[in-house]
Parts: sequence; structure tokens; C-alpha cells
Amino acid sequence: MLTLSTPPKRILVIHVARFGDTLLTGVAIRALKQAYPDAEIDFLGHPKRYDIIRGLPELAHVGAVSKKSAAFKGWCSKLFGRKPYDLAVIWGHDAAIHRYAERVATHLVVQQIKDETTNQSLRAAGHEVLKMPSDKEMPLADWLLTLVERGLGITTSNRQVAYTVLPAEKAWAKEWLAHSFAVIENPDAFPVIGLIIESFPTFKHRDWPIEHFVELCRGIIQQYPNARFVLLGNLLPKQKVTALKSVMGQRMVQAADRLSMRESGAIMSCLDLYIGIDTGPSHVAAGIGVPMVCLFHCARRGPLVLSPVRPEAVTMIEHPCQTEQCSFSISMGDLQPDRVLEATLAQLQRIRQAQAVA
Repeated sequence: MLTLSTPPKRILVIHVARFGDTLLTGVAIRALKQAYPDAEIDFLGHPKRYDIIRGLPELAHVGAVSKKSAAFKGWCSKLFGRKPYDLAVIWGHDAAIHRYAERVATHLVVQQIKDETTNQSLRAAGHEVLKMPSDKEMPLADWLLTLVERGLGITTSNRQVAYTVLPAEKAWAKEWLAHSFAVIENPDAFPVIGLIIESFPTFKHRDWPIEHFVELCRGIIQQYPNARFVLLGNLLPKQKVTALKSVMGQRMVQAADRLSMRESGAIMSCLDLYIGIDTGPSHVAAGIGVPMVCLFHCARRGPLVLSPVRPEAVTMIEHPCQTEQCSFSISMGDLQPDRVLEATLAQLQRIRQAQAVA
């Protein structure tokens, strides 16, 4: 464990990762801020994903870094011997980023990487290089916190992810929704539901069949004829969009691949309910606190993935296959629509009751 003689005044946090992992890094950032309340904390992440963490009150600045750009950064600090950071905390496996951090920070707490030469060099310089446990058998938030808990002796009981929607983003989202549904009757009717129907191409095993989503939406409309839907996420196959449109008509707005992640997050903050699968936007919804129904493949169970800010508002539906019998070839189609519809209608009933009390 690294022992600091004085509390750090400036801390650099680096995690070049996917959207969900990047957002969950905020749990560790919050722990650092609680331990060092007077420190200014900056964050660097993936060039296309770092913005997801913008707005967290613990952060002073956010920016981008990659293993390519890291090779050209920090040389002036090394040349003049003036390191701008007292402490750097880094997750990831890129030696170039570890070496960049050493050029700009006096003390390092870093994840051990495959490049043993870099590991040994950092240890020889007095930095803390930690071999991380497997992230397959523990909640992702706990795994991220391992680095600061073991590396700095910082402990925290708060494992909840947080996502900040900025006031201007919220105002834009309300206007966008009003404009998008202006052509239908009862444009303010309950509920407004966001849908994420696909994960990344490399995680196709997490996707729920489109025919199941169609059946789910048909069941929702039977109970809530004025329901409105916003299709979010990445670019979708035309046949999937067409299948959903055939059920919802003008009550569905196709926004997939048309909004940035932060714009999508702002829209989520205006939803009555979010329905999705195991992918980055689900972490955003969990961080906002919007009521949600989320579907999980047996290869990665929900409690190991999500750390919602409002656990009571989240329904996690697990694939029926037992973990020890699971493989990527197991289809999410085994998770039947009636089970998801039952959970969705129960969520909508709770939301309606809460709105009535308010």
C-alpha cells in the first residue's frame, strides 16, 4: 500500500474503457474525494467515451487520452521536473499510459499490466503496482474500488454509480421530446418509455430477440394505449426498427444512432421507465435513477454489473439458465416476454402510484 506523507493537492485518474466501466469509475473518484476533500481531481478516458463522466461534482476537469496520444504527453513535465499531479490512479493495461502518468505525477497507484518491464520499473521507483482480482466474480464497482482500497487504504460503503444531467441538457431533452411527439394525440400521456434493444456487436449474446421486444411493446400498449416510446442506442438494423414501428406507429420516436450518449442520458432523465439489456446506456439509466427493467444474460448477472443510485427503482431480470451451465451460445430468447411484461407492468403501476401520491 502506498503511504503519502501529505494529502495530495492534485490527483489524476485515468481509465480508458467502455461507457459503463468509465461511468462506474465515478464510484472510485467519489471515494478519493471523500478521503482527500481538498484535492482537485482530473479525469482522462477514452476519446469517444470520457464525456460520459462530465458533470460529476468531484471532478475539476475531464479529457481524453489513448495509448497513442499518451506517448506524446507529459514530456515537458519530465524535462523541467515539475510534475503537475501529486497522485495518479490508473486502471488499464496500456504501458504507454502508465509511463505517461509517471511523467506527470509524483506518486502512482496503477493496475498491474502484462508488460513486466514497466511493472518492475514502476515498483523500483516506489509506485504501487497492484495485481487486480478477476472482474468476473465480483461486482464491477467493487472491482474498481479494489485499486484505491488496496493501493491507498481508502474505504467506502457507497458503491452506487452516479450520472449528472446538466441543467441545459435537461431543458434540451424536454424540448426534444415535446417536438418529437407533437404530431400525436395526448403527447403528454403516461408513460414515456425508453428502449435499448441491442448491445455491442461483440456482445450479441446479450441481445433479446426483436420478436420478444415486439410482443413486450404490444402488451404494454394493450394496458397503456397512449404509451410513447423512444428507441435509443446505436445504429439498428432496419428490419428491427420496422418491426417495432409496426406495433407502435407514431408513438415511437427512432433516436438510435442519432443522439450522443450525453443527449441520450438527458432523454433518459425525462422517461417514466427505461427498458434495456446489459450495455452502456443501462449504466447511465442506473446512475440517473430512472425506474428501469434490465435484462441480463446468464454469463454476467445483474448484481455484478449495475450499481444503481436507486436500487428500489430497478428490476433486474436474469436469464433462467444456471451460471454453471451457461455459455455464450445460450440464447436470450429463453427469457420469455410474459415474464418481462409482468415486471414492466408492475413497475409502471408503482410509478403511477408514486406520481399520484406526489
